[in-house]
Amino acid sequence: MTDSCLGCLVVGPACILVSLAHTFNLASFLTQCFWLGLTLVGWWRSRRLRRSA
Repeated sequence: MTDSCLGCLVVGPACILVSLAHTFNLASFLTQCFWLGLTLVGWWRSRRLRRSA
């Protein structure tokens, strides 16, 4: 995964989380936090694998 692709995957949920400050929706908040967490875990794992290779 390239860094620009990762940036898009992080910016999307981050923008939605910011928009939820105006009209909060718990289901959307939890979904976006989960998606953001998965993205960061995937980034961390790919960085770790690239470093060991």
